[in-house]
Amino acid sequence: MESVVKNNLPLPKTTFIGRHHEIDEIVSLLTDSRCRLLTLVGPGGIGKTRLALESAHHTLDAFANGVYFVSLAPLEEPSDIVLAIIDALPFQLPDVRCDPSEQLLDYLRDKHLLLVLDNFEHLLAGVDIVSAILEGAPQVKVMVTSREALNLQDEWIRSLTGMAYPDNGHNGNLESYSAVQLFIERALRLRGDFSPNEDSRSIARICQLVEGVPLAIELAAGWIKTLSPADIATEIERGLDILVTRSRDMSQRHQSMRAVFDHSWRLLTPEERAVFQRLSVFRGGFTREVAVEVTNASLHTLASLVDKSLLVLGDTARYEVHELLRQFGAEQLELAGEAEAIHAAHTAYFMSRLNILETDIKAHRQIEALDEIEAGFENIRSAWYRAVKQQNYDALNQALESLNLFSDMRGRFNEGDQMFRFAIDQLGADVPAGHELTLARLKMRHMRLILMGAMDYDFDLAEQTRVCMDIALAHHDPAETGYAYHLMGILTLGVKPDGYVAAYHAATELFNQSLVYFRQINDRFYIGETLAWSGASGIGLPGSNHERDMGLIQQGLEIRRELDEKNGIAWSLFNLAEGMLSLYRFDEAEHYLWLALDGMRAIGTVKGITLNSYRLCHTLVLKGDVEEAQAILEEIVTVAKDTYLDGDLQLDGLRALLISIIEEDYDKAHRLAERARDVPARPFHGYKTYSVYWGIMTAACGQGDYATVRIKQPHIYWIRYDDPASGTICLATEAAALADEGDKVRAVELLSLAFSLPDSVTGWLKRWPLITRLQARLEADLGHSAFLAAWKRGAASDLETEIRRIIGDTKLNTRQQANQALLDPLTDRELEVLDLVAAGLSNRDIAERLVVSVGTVKVHIRHIYNKLDVSSRTQAIAQASGLNLI
Repeated sequence: MESVVKNNLPLPKTTFIGRHHEIDEIVSLLTDSRCRLLTLVGPGGIGKTRLALESAHHTLDAFANGVYFVSLAPLEEPSDIVLAIIDALPFQLPDVRCDPSEQLLDYLRDKHLLLVLDNFEHLLAGVDIVSAILEGAPQVKVMVTSREALNLQDEWIRSLTGMAYPDNGHNGNLESYSAVQLFIERALRLRGDFSPNEDSRSIARICQLVEGVPLAIELAAGWIKTLSPADIATEIERGLDILVTRSRDMSQRHQSMRAVFDHSWRLLTPEERAVFQRLSVFRGGFTREVAVEVTNASLHTLASLVDKSLLVLGDTARYEVHELLRQFGAEQLELAGEAEAIHAAHTAYFMSRLNILETDIKAHRQIEALDEIEAGFENIRSAWYRAVKQQNYDALNQALESLNLFSDMRGRFNEGDQMFRFAIDQLGADVPAGHELTLARLKMRHMRLILMGAMDYDFDLAEQTRVCMDIALAHHDPAETGYAYHLMGILTLGVKPDGYVAAYHAATELFNQSLVYFRQINDRFYIGETLAWSGASGIGLPGSNHERDMGLIQQGLEIRRELDEKNGIAWSLFNLAEGMLSLYRFDEAEHYLWLALDGMRAIGTVKGITLNSYRLCHTLVLKGDVEEAQAILEEIVTVAKDTYLDGDLQLDGLRALLISIIEEDYDKAHRLAERARDVPARPFHGYKTYSVYWGIMTAACGQGDYATVRIKQPHIYWIRYDDPASGTICLATEAAALADEGDKVRAVELLSLAFSLPDSVTGWLKRWPLITRLQARLEADLGHSAFLAAWKRGAASDLETEIRRIIGDTKLNTRQQANQALLDPLTDRELEVLDLVAAGLSNRDIAERLVVSVGTVKVHIRHIYNKLDVSSRTQAIAQASGLNLI
């Protein structure tokens, strides 16, 4: 006999937060005529039952004969499934003597309803009844929740994962994530005065640690009356035991995550248990090949663990284990007494794998090798730290070169620094005989990473490099001796102890010595690397041999192309672009920059993409492609702010220039440019700040602040005054200043000279409305004939002569006023020495230039230090710049 009740769905106890898109998808499938059997698969605690119930409530009107929930969790035998379904339906067995299955099928045959079979995983031997229902009752649909799929032909499977949670780098609105919302909602129920602003980062950390599992989040929030979010996160990191509840109305197997996992564990075969506990050694996922090598797992067992929702096979053919499940598996591994052996196998595999990949990184399989390391980086990190703790010098010696190159090429400077620093700190105190060279290799790779990443350091790099070089020489190791000379060359360029020019010449000698050793062993990778560094070191410097330097870069490029070493090829192209820029051949520079950018994007080098894009933006702005430049710049601003490059590139200066040109929002441009000027540059890889002053000058010009324009004009020149790029900035802004003062003829002449320069540097002028209006106003005020005459005179004038005249007048007046404002003004000779110090000349270079002794130069510099109240060249330059003395 059938009652009128059309559903037995339990009402949700709480509001279901943040999973509406999943509910919508499930409802859509349940109302799709093609889908007869839908299985929601996922690990325990993921919220399968609640999703099924919530979705079922949304489909009540879609099924004429109702929606019925069948709880299978209490059942022990598959044969009990039929009676459980009958109990849930408004149906009583008409004849207890007949087969209940046949009577159930007879009842369902003409019904239009939905059956929700909850927690099927332990009754999979009873799936035949599901097949029979689907075959005998064409209008009945079945929704199943299970930790394992039913593996029926009609089955549609939806794998459920955790709720959305923020990653480590997220700095936005944390409450936009459903996992965070759930934690806050549950915490507020228990503590009405709870404020998520108390410790939002720890709340995010909790959600990360449990990877968005709803049950785990609710269990964690249950401690909010006793512990702070930070303490809860710390306890979760220690183990699973914190994830329990004291609520009396929660089912026994959901009262703790351990209970949930124990239930899954009991459903595994002995082989599955053995493999799963071994798989807990992996961090961040693993491939089938690695699992076979380290844990002796078979494909069949891996597939079974995926079916049972203990593993997830991702789109990249990598298996993932939920972190809480991994912790549970690790406990079982310890209990089984296998932990030491499995960890040893894990360490051996990944350290050896890094050694194998070194050859690939340096040649034609570079990108594939870097991708493999990227994907397995958490495993590599874990293996590295274990090798250090075990003082496994051989393993570290195998792995260190690949780790160094990967950290540089993929911009993982902080992680690489931490790993090398940990190894050096742990191993450096008492090195066993025979391992001195390994420690030296570790130190040199670490120092190179510090230089490449422009990171802070608290020791003498030069002294430590010399010590490492002595060890390499004592071991008669040409590879490491060459590396030491190479590193010393890079270091000399970075710290510039005696100025730019002296550093260039000293580094050239060091690179030449390095090449001697690398050529002895025919190390093509480092020959190409050293040639590139040696050539790039002198670009744009006074006294450098440009033809020689470009030739060295070209030689390095040819070797790198022979090796198909894509990172090196991209950087060589970038260096050629820099060479073209130093010659003001902007079109050729742009060509090389686009080629280099393509290569750097393929490699995934954050540093390369950012530096290259920054230089490319300059060339695009100058030629007038301001929208494209702005698009590229906005792409790299966020990336650069997460790296050391923000200070070195001072991107806001270029943004300010673009905003002045495109939007004419001069107040905004001024704020950006000033902010860029105040960002301290790192000591290595720092770029000249002329783009910051371009931004300041154009913004000031738009604001009518011509005093600032003239104060900053000298700052956009370093060595040469025939730079057409800075020339257009200087000429245009000076023309505006002169027009404001009433010197309209002179203003026209300077504008004409600016527009007469190559198209590659004047396009931006044609896009700046301020200049268009100025030009029109000057012609209207002077009259057409007078305007044309002045325009013709200006076009015939000489750029360097005019710039020297502008800068000379401005600089003289500004410097005189600034110098006289000092308590003890600098003498003319001291000002001359200060200029040469700012240009990067060493004491010996200055002595030769001024035809005085080195001792006399030192006296002048000491007087400059005293008068400016500084103690170093760097401080003197910074102070003098701030005082408008240079």
